[in-house]
Amino acid sequence: MVWRQQRKVLAIDEAHYGNVGYGGSWNVAYWLVDPGSLARMEKAGPVSGGVQRYRLRQGESSITVDWDVAAQYARQIESRGPHGLTVSRMTAVSVPAPKVLPWKAIEGYEQGDYSDLLD
Repeated sequence: MVWRQQRKVLAIDEAHYGNVGYGGSWNVAYWLVDPGSLARMEKAGPVSGGVQRYRLRQGESSITVDWDVAAQYARQIESRGPHGLTVSRMTAVSVPAPKVLPWKAIEGYEQGDYSDLLD
């Protein structure tokens, strides 16, 4: 975790992942949907507008992923709970890279530990 105001990069123990919104999978954090999981999903029709739709039904729940074939990212992820009573939708868009890459912007930052913030 980067704490810009203090110019620190904080290491986070696995026990504290939930505190910072990290679920433990870099693939999911980076991709939003692990590309490997698409193989277990059913293609819902042909590629349209550069997007392949995938669907996975789990009992009465479902997940739908609109995958950008050229750029290789999930444009939209929708999950529906049993009986369609709950719906969660996340939409992603491509943005230009920053002028200064994040790992360059933190060069020289002090190293720290997240647990030090919990005292």
